[in-house]
Amino acid sequence: MRLFPLVAATLTLPACLDSDPSPADDLQQPPDVTFVTGTGCTDGYNCDHPAIAVGGTDHFFLPNGLPSAATVTGQFAYDGHGTVRAGAEDVGSLISLDHRWQMALVASPLATVALQPRASDPAHDLVLETPGSFVLPATATDVIVRLEDATHLRLVDTTTTLTQDADRELGHPRWDVIALPKVAGTYHVVVSAGSFGPRAFDVDVVDHVERISMLGPATLAAGEGATVCFHAYTGTGEVAIGETLSISGPAMFLGAQSPNCVTYTTTGQGMVHLTAAPIDGSAPATFDVTVQ
Repeated sequence: MRLFPLVAATLTLPACLDSDPSPADDLQQPPDVTFVTGTGCTDGYNCDHPAIAVGGTDHFFLPNGLPSAATVTGQFAYDGHGTVRAGAEDVGSLISLDHRWQMALVASPLATVALQPRASDPAHDLVLETPGSFVLPATATDVIVRLEDATHLRLVDTTTTLTQDADRELGHPRWDVIALPKVAGTYHVVVSAGSFGPRAFDVDVVDHVERISMLGPATLAAGEGATVCFHAYTGTGEVAIGETLSISGPAMFLGAQSPNCVTYTTTGQGMVHLTAAPIDGSAPATFDVTVQ
């Protein structure tokens, strides 16, 4: 039996504007000009050039030696020290007074505020049976404050603040990260920012997985492949956790698609046994696939 950790390789993905051209593309960047980007998003994907939520801010850091004085275009305000505020939906730019650096700016109205598990692999989300509905394992209790506009464009607002749980201390290491205690329980999270009023969430943390289900075919023809996902539960809540997967029988792994999904192919007839073990040490589960 061969053991394969179900961890996807880190990828460099495109900017969060997807197929739409980034304002950065409209700024001509001579070889001696530094192109500056903002703080962006902690989880690292779709966040190379996120937009600023209207009413909110982004912050950037200049390389050593570059002066901070700059002119701004569009419906933005610049404090002269690395913070830009979006006053209305618009596209603009910051250009240093000495023309040594520039920054593309985009602002979009906020539509949704949500929490999501902080991915162990920045290139991939966990695949949840019900997106947005989860409980956290006590081994990984960070959540991301995810801001989006009506088109699901990722937004930034570095003014995001956390109201502490009355009973338990919560961490707030970055504008979009909340660190819950690694202790089972229910935590009340309230966040607010310049772009939105107080939003409340209750997040459950559990100390074990009770059961695992597999979404994927139970029967395959020899030579066929499949992508399967494993979902861990405690009670009715899906635990946001990855698994380590082992495989035996006439099959081989092709690669991980996320921390809880993998693609494999069959190599002959017989019975394939897939075993998923939650990375927190909870009991594993084995699933049989018939290869005809």
